[in-house]
Amino acid sequence: WRIYLADKDTRDETSIKVRFNTLVRQFENNDKYVPYYEEQTIADDEDISYQMTVNKKQYEAIFAQKGEDGTVDEKRMVWFKISQLSDGYRIDMFYENKYNQADGSDL
Repeated sequence: WRIYLADKDTRDETSIKVRFNTLVRQFENNDKYVPYYEEQTIADDEDISYQMTVNKKQYEAIFAQKGEDGTVDEKRMVWFKISQLSDGYRIDMFYENKYNQADGSDL
């Protein structure tokens, strides 16, 4: 019920902020999704290395998918986050569809 995707290559701090903010804007501009939080972009002057290392801050954006009738469907979510690795940063993305979640009935 969850699909995980990750960037193949890592990026530096400036590039990962641009990539993250671009993804946020793409989902904000897509009529199929509704942002979970009002403001999810990262400010250009944000020191994400410091914030993630010292303050343990996590950078993530969450979007709910709209159903066929246009209502928000919280059982279908897309969210992504910045992961800090030894050689840089990457985006980890998750597509969740709780309608496909196993409940043990097929065992």
